[in-house]
Amino acid sequence: MLMAEQEPYALMVQPDDMLISPREVNDNFGTMVCFHPRYALGDHHNYIDKDDFLREMYLNTVGNNERGMERYERMVNMVWSRKMTGDHPDPRAVDDAMLRVISEKYIVMPLYLLDHSGLAMQTESFHDPWDSGQVGWVYVSKEDVLKEFGGEKMTGALRKKPRICLGARLPSMTPISGVSVMALRCIKTASCRIAAGDSSEVWKMPVKQWRIICQTSAKA
Repeated sequence: MLMAEQEPYALMVQPDDMLISPREVNDNFGTMVCFHPRYALGDHHNYIDKDDFLREMYLNTVGNNERGMERYERMVNMVWSRKMTGDHPDPRAVDDAMLRVISEKYIVMPLYLLDHSGLAMQTESFHDPWDSGQVGWVYVSKEDVLKEFGGEKMTGALRKKPRICLGARLPSMTPISGVSVMALRCIKTASCRIAAGDSSEVWKMPVKQWRIICQTSAKA
């Protein structure tokens, strides 16, 4: 914790233990569905795994009924027999086939996570097979796109807007995903201290110097 004083107030930089994800309190354009064994990424969901998520999205597109389920099972069996057997099976074949159908109703973008000296997330591959990989998808319905940006039907120009918007929202998730987040507190006090390990001392400084310290701490 870093503290500095200018009477009668003290400012403190300390870890934010009351952190709330902006995904939980803000109105979000699009939904982030992620799967990771260690980090809570994206929006809350109850999907067991990616297959459970893609199956529901597929059924929401073709019809969440008996006929839709039959179409889903027929598609999976056909793709499996064609793409998942032989000398060069394609492990993404079923996912890609479902996403092509899902894209009739939704705009869907993959989510990639880079886990190396902190976390970063984006909708394009980091091209780092050791420390990164796909962890989910972010999507928005075309109906919501038309409501958000206006228009009667989807056009090429209109398709670009939600993709830019969905990608631009990702940096705000990075601190929530596990990177240290600091909070500023301002209190009235007669004296304040800066702690370093087990020792501490009273530390007074002008506001200008305090601003420099805050900037340095934010970059650390």
